[in-house]
Parts: sequence; C-alpha cells; structure tokens
Amino acid sequence: MIEPNFQSIVITNAVGLVLLASLLASSYMTRRRRHLDDRMFTAMVLVTAGACILEPVTWFVDGNAEPWAFALNYLGNTYCYIGSCLMPYLWVIYVDVRLHKGSNRVVNWHPIAGIPVLLLAILNVGNLFGHYMFTISDANVYSRLPLSYLNYIVMFALFFYSVWLKHDYQRKHGHVSFFPMWMFLAPIFVGAGVQAALYGVSIAWPCVCIGLVSIHMSLQNELSYVDPLTNLYNRTYFDAVLQARGRSGERFSGIMVDVDFFKDINDTYGHSVGDEALAETAHLLVDAVPENALVIRFAGDEFIVLLPGDERESAESVVNAIEESFATFNAKAGKPYRLSLSMGASEFDPGADTVDNFLRRIDERMYDQKRLHHTARGVSGKALAVAR
Repeated sequence: MIEPNFQSIVITNAVGLVLLASLLASSYMTRRRRHLDDRMFTAMVLVTAGACILEPVTWFVDGNAEPWAFALNYLGNTYCYIGSCLMPYLWVIYVDVRLHKGSNRVVNWHPIAGIPVLLLAILNVGNLFGHYMFTISDANVYSRLPLSYLNYIVMFALFFYSVWLKHDYQRKHGHVSFFPMWMFLAPIFVGAGVQAALYGVSIAWPCVCIGLVSIHMSLQNELSYVDPLTNLYNRTYFDAVLQARGRSGERFSGIMVDVDFFKDINDTYGHSVGDEALAETAHLLVDAVPENALVIRFAGDEFIVLLPGDERESAESVVNAIEESFATFNAKAGKPYRLSLSMGASEFDPGADTVDNFLRRIDERMYDQKRLHHTARGVSGKALAVAR
C-alpha cells in the first residue's frame, strides 16, 4: 500500500480531463456524423470524464464523517467501479463497428456479451447495501475488498476480447490500417495494473484518457484517406497501396467501375439524390466483392476494386457478381433511378507492368464497355440511369 497523496491525485485526474476536453473539441466534426462508432467513442470519453471528476472527490471526502461525505464516497466509488466495466464494453462495441462497418453484429451479439457487464453493474449497485466490493467505515474511510478484483477481471477480459476481435477480423479479411489498438490498450494496462496492485495510486483513469487521445490521433490519419460520402478509401490511399504492392512484387487484379449516365441522375433529381446513388453504389460494390477485396472511390462516379491474385476467371466472376447485385437492386429497391455500370478488368504483372500501364489498361477497357452502352442505347441511353 502507498500512502495516498491527494494533491497528486487531483493533478493527474485534472490532466486527464484537460486531455478529454481537447479530444472532444478536436473531434467535434467527426462526432456530428452520428455514426455508431462515433457515439461509442463519445460515450467512452464521457464515462471516463465522470470517473476523472469523481475519483478525486472520493479521496477528498475520505475520512470526513459528515453525512454528505458518506454519500459522495459511496456514490463516487460505485460509479468508478461500474465505469471500469462499462468503458471496456463500449470499447468492444466500438472496435467491432470500426472493423465491420455496421451495427448488425452489435445488435445480434453484443447484448449477450454485455450480460456479464450488466450483472457486475448490479453487483456494484448492490454493494451500497451489502458491502462486498468495498466497505466504508464509520469514520468514512474507504477499503477495497477482495471481490472488487472481479471488476478488474471483467475489464481485462473485455480488452483481450477486443484484441481477439481484431485478430479474427484480420485472419478473414487481411491487415487493418489505421487502427493500432496497442496505442489505446498499453497505457490502460499499465495504469489499471498498477492501481490494482498498489492501493493509494490513482492513475488508471488518467491512463484511459491517454489511451483515448492516442487512438483518436491515430484514427485522424484515416480521415485523410477516406471518402466521407461513401466511407470508402480514396484515391490517395489507393495510390499508396498500388505503390506498396508494386514494390513488393505482389500479383493482383483490378476492376475499374464507372456509373453510366450519372450526370442524368444529378440533372433530373438533384445532387442530393446523386450523392445517394453514389453511396448506394459503394454499398453494393462492397457487398458483392469477396471479403479480401479492396473497394476504392477513385474519382467522381468511378470506383476501383482490387483483388488478390491475378486469375482472369476470378476477376470475371466478381464482375458477374457485381452485375447481379445491381440488377437485383434495380428490380427491388424502388428508387426513382436505375444504376448501370461499365467495367474493365485486368491483371497486374509486377514483372512486366508499371502502375501507370495497369491503370491505363483497366481504364481503357472500362471505356470500351461504356461506349458500347451508349451506342446500344443511343438517344434513349438516359433510360439506363433515369427511370421514367
């Protein structure tokens, strides 16, 4: 046990609050998107901020026998105990949504995974009446009881579960860029481990603040590589990937995709519907291609799909899958417009190709198909894009 120093406790938690305030200010525009991962991140920040406020309060009132001091000691410690499990559970949801780009898994699975967190929260609230997590003496002095370590067990289990989620995702889909989880977890493991081992040390929640700021700073890099409309990686990221694959000698295939008659959608229904059509196109492409493929918004209404390996049959099967997906969309979606694509596919041979040659080849093949579409439709070609 280390003799607690109230001044150092206040300073460390105050520094944590300053970091969180800066984080909230810098992430204001991101949080306005109201995506589920943004909401989870904001919730983690708020839970942590509450703990950084209440933990110094509990140290301040410890030993003060006034009735209000007893209430603050009980309620503050109960909040910190519940928060120590709630915050990593929010992190698990955040990781899953970031990796899988959707909320279906959260709806279907994480309510079940949250049952231990809920039960532990109930146990912590019950401690107000049963005193098995921590106890407060008649002199209002807090003491940690052995069962309190159950909070640490659940907390670390959730964090390790988030590591497993990323490992499992990478095993199925390949490397994940811009998500170095260790930048978040390392300071938390250090802070929580020290505080669990040494009573009187209060650095766990400030270390959570450091972890949140670290992961936020890293993820800001991703924003410069992501198209905000479609949530796909953009041309800048695509260029970096191509250069890296070219240097490594990796063989791959590419499909250039262009939305036919997109200007007619904009002219007829307006740019907001045009934006919706591009977002729908991105969603359909991601759903139609294999899990290990990379879909890029190349420019305007053009997209590129990169596929590992260079088998022509593989690229052709993906083209067929994309065409079937868009045909189903046009038949069932009930949109005022129809989506038609022109596509050109080719293989990249690192021994004979340059990146520029590869891009020129898939672009030319895409335009060959586009000219056929326009010629076939003639004056009525607008019907491909606009439903009368």
